[in-house]
Formats: sequence, structure tokens, C-alpha cells
Amino acid sequence: MLEDNTSMCKNFEWSIMGRSFFTDVVLVSLGNWEMVLGVQCLASLGPILWDFEKLKWSSSMEDRR
Repeated sequence: MLEDNTSMCKNFEWSIMGRSFFTDVVLVSLGNWEMVLGVQCLASLGPILWDFEKLKWSSSMEDRR
């Protein structure tokens, strides 16, 4: 169930490194943040290497890092 101040965008297209992804997204006011990727979106990227100290992450997609 969505709160009154949220909306759903079905089959939203976004891209990283020229590769497109499609997922349903919930739109909420996040202040300075542009987008927060949830577990469902991140799962489509395969294994991810996180560096929380540097606030960076990397993933290999189609033999590209």
C-alpha cells in the first residue's frame, strides 16, 4: 500500500553504462537525492562490490565493470 504522498511509475526505464533496465519505481520526495535503488533493482545487476567508506559500488555487466 502506498502512502498518500507517493506515486508508482510502472516499467520505468533507467540506464547505467549504456545498459537499460526496467522496473517499477515508487516516487517519493527525497530532498537532495535523485534516486534510491531498492533491492529489486540492485538484484538485476548481479554481484556488486560495495565501498561504503568511499560511497562507491561496482558491478560487472556483460563482461564490463
